[in-house]
Amino acid sequence: PGPAALGREELARAIDDVMRKHKVSGYSYDARSGQRVKDADSGILGPSIDRLQADVKFEVSDTELPRLIADLESNPAIDGITSLRLQKNDQARKIAVQATIESWVLASGSRGAP
Repeated sequence: PGPAALGREELARAIDDVMRKHKVSGYSYDARSGQRVKDADSGILGPSIDRLQADVKFEVSDTELPRLIADLESNPAIDGITSLRLQKNDQARKIAVQATIESWVLASGSRGAP
């Protein structure tokens, strides 16, 4: 993991790049800090790690959805998709997606964090 400020920018850029690649327009993005990653040995081994989470909402075709998810999961700035909700929109012939996307960063003020 890298520093929090840089991680926040990289997460936003990664999501935007994937959305542009798959021609998804009008998506919403809301970032927040999640819970600290807990590790009993973190005090000994190094800096604390925070989770950055982005709630993303968008609509995409059913054929494009698997490729988009694969691109999100394979992006090095993204550590995981922790929640994925799908709802079929028959009128628009698309899938409405709500996803929580996560990136891990060095906690501000911890050893090793700038």
